[in-house]
Amino acid sequence: MDHKALANQVLADIKNNNKKTAMSKLADLIEQQAPLENLWGGLTRIALSVGEVDLAITCADNYLKISPKDENRLLQVASIYAEAGKIQQAIALISPIKDSTQSIAIHHFLGTVFSQVGEMENAIKHLHITLKKNPLLGISWLTLSALISFTKNSPEFETLIAIESKMRQGNDQQNQIPYWFAYGKALLDIGDEEQALSKFNIGCQLMQAKFNFNDIAYRQNVNAIINHQNEDYFNSLPTPKHSSERKYIFIVGLPRSGTTLLQQILTSHSQIQSGGESNNLALAMAPFGANALNRLNKLDNNEKILADIELEYDNLSRQRYGDENFIIDKSMNINHHVGLLQHIYPKATFIQITRDETANAWSCFRTFFSQGLAWSFNLEHIKTFFSSEKALTRHWQSLFNDKLCQISYEALIENPEDVISKCCQHIGIDYQDEMLSFYKNNHPVQTASVGQVRNKLNKSSIKASDFIKEKFQLL
Repeated sequence: MDHKALANQVLADIKNNNKKTAMSKLADLIEQQAPLENLWGGLTRIALSVGEVDLAITCADNYLKISPKDENRLLQVASIYAEAGKIQQAIALISPIKDSTQSIAIHHFLGTVFSQVGEMENAIKHLHITLKKNPLLGISWLTLSALISFTKNSPEFETLIAIESKMRQGNDQQNQIPYWFAYGKALLDIGDEEQALSKFNIGCQLMQAKFNFNDIAYRQNVNAIINHQNEDYFNSLPTPKHSSERKYIFIVGLPRSGTTLLQQILTSHSQIQSGGESNNLALAMAPFGANALNRLNKLDNNEKILADIELEYDNLSRQRYGDENFIIDKSMNINHHVGLLQHIYPKATFIQITRDETANAWSCFRTFFSQGLAWSFNLEHIKTFFSSEKALTRHWQSLFNDKLCQISYEALIENPEDVISKCCQHIGIDYQDEMLSFYKNNHPVQTASVGQVRNKLNKSSIKASDFIKEKFQLL
């Protein structure tokens, strides 16, 4: 089989859910230094889609070698590095041209990645360049809005107002939608909460038209976990043979409940340097499906399934985060798999963080989630999501309460040293004063909290939702 035919087989194997064979063939192509030219670009995306960071980066490097000075190609490869969590490498790749390039896309990219590692001055500089070249780039406004505080007389706020009529025209939703979320945030900064809500409403309505949330199916999925994965279920599962020496720290919490803040605090500890949100757990479990995970105790090959999940999750985590002893996973799907994770990794640490429900809901509603969280743009859907997740959390607490360290966002803000010390004790490490200086930590942050976690703790965030309580009426 020639090289191009083998490359096509990689895609075919992935479509047939045969990842192991696909990645074996891809490794062969790399070892043979196959002259695939631009096909390396497609193979890069395939490898990254299944979490194979090492193979993806090697493919991306091969793709770049074809034309290493081409700016579009440089940007594509740097984006792969960033998506793989290698932010500093992405910056290093683009840095040689950052002061000479005229590319709007590159300046926006630099604004994004610099913000993710806490280089706010550089980030703001490149975003200003981007918006000067094209003030209608809503995604650049959104990125900038997370990094600065607007004032009524600031040129940024005046420009947001000036372009509103143009942003209402046409059908460029790729820029229109993030613009409304950025505009809403700017209005919050200047204290005009009612107008801010109106802008967020526009953005949310546009997002609802793009994403469908099946609240009935979601409830059924959560209820299936609660009904199947009980004490008898876990007692009947085989004891897995653990090979991993890593100490995973799983942060469990709703989006915008303080999970990123907690991650940033913990990664400021000298023994904890890696972690974040990834799709690794979902990828490790994907071959078996949710139905199988709810009836493992009835499957003859359940021991192998558990071992395969552990092996794949460890493999993907190593590629993304390296060989660090402690690794944090705060992915949004963790709450659905606390039971299986505690069974596979009995030495893992679980920290549950909660937040005032109305404040949490308001924060979700006004956040443009890049993942497109379908439930977050509609109040009734937010209620459904929150109530289902709370029921699942209570279920895990009833089963594994001694394994779950439970904290609240409000307590973390008001009594940080006590709460952080509690987390450290649960993890099995000593509290360090440096953890209170988390805002100096340049650990990559790729969530909507990218700007907030670069600032000191501020109690004003606790009362930020007071004006919305009557409208949301979640309690």
